[in-house]
Amino acid sequence: MSTETVTKSKNDEQHAATASIKQLRAQDAASAMREYQQERLVVLAKTERLRALRLSQDSQPSNKQVPNAGKQRNASKQRVKKPSR
Repeated sequence: MSTETVTKSKNDEQHAATASIKQLRAQDAASAMREYQQERLVVLAKTERLRALRLSQDSQPSNKQVPNAGKQRNASKQRVKKPSR
């Protein structure tokens, strides 16, 4: 083989290797995008379900009274006096 033929075959091998790496990266990128979109759809579905649940709870009249709610509210309004100097 001549030097030119050896150099050409090495260049062809490098181009093939580079093309292979680019193809693998493109496949990884496509796979990552699919995973991202699937996760996004799951989050959107959960958000919609929780929103519907919250709206249904908000639309129902609440007959429950929170015990000691007034005491907690008053306790937060009380101020502690600081000692004078």
